[in-house]
Parts: sequence; structure tokens; C-alpha cells
Amino acid sequence: MYEFKYTPENGYYMAKMSRKEHDKLFEKRQINIWQSYTYAINEEKGHIVMMRHASPLAIALSIVAYPFIMLIHGIANYKEINDEYKRAVRWKHYGSFSCDEIRKCKSDSMYQDVMGKINKK
Repeated sequence: MYEFKYTPENGYYMAKMSRKEHDKLFEKRQINIWQSYTYAINEEKGHIVMMRHASPLAIALSIVAYPFIMLIHGIANYKEINDEYKRAVRWKHYGSFSCDEIRKCKSDSMYQDVMGKINKK
């Protein structure tokens, strides 16, 4: 079973950044309507983790489309379909996200740029 390691017990706190600011900072990691980013920050270690997961809009639309998905993929596959829904909704619990890390270093200003743009929760 997956264990989420970016918790307050491990020195991390969650933060948000506006879509506009994110897109300005990360030209290669643009946010679209189907994905969302959450940021875990540990200032003591100088570590920022950007977690990309399904957006609330994508989850809501897929729930509305559930009956059609069942018809297309067949009722025999309901277990796999339900597992995919659980992974999307409870992404922290199942580890259903991808990460990019930013570390604090002297030669790179990306860490300071991100820290200047985030909104603490």
C-alpha cells in the first residue's frame, strides 16, 4: 500500500498557486482543464514538490459519464473502472499523481521564484 510522505509530520505543508502564475513560471508544465497541481513545501530542507493529479472538473465530468463508460467498456469490467475512479478521487491515498521536485540551490533562482508566488493554505 502506498504511503503519502508529504505530510506535516514530515515537515511539509500544502500550498496553492494560481494557474496564471504557474503557467508563467513553468512553460513546459502548462495546466489544462483536466489536471490540477498541489504543492508540498518543506522550507527546512529547501524542497518543493509539485504534484499533478486529476482536476475536480475532470472528476465531476467522469462521474457524470459513468453510465456511458460502463456501456462502452462493458459491465464485466466494472471492478477496473471503479478502481480508476477511486484512484482519481483519492489521489493522495493511492499515490495516483506525478511529481516534479524543486530543490534550493545557490545557482538556481527557481526555488525563490516559486516561494514568492505560492499561497499557503
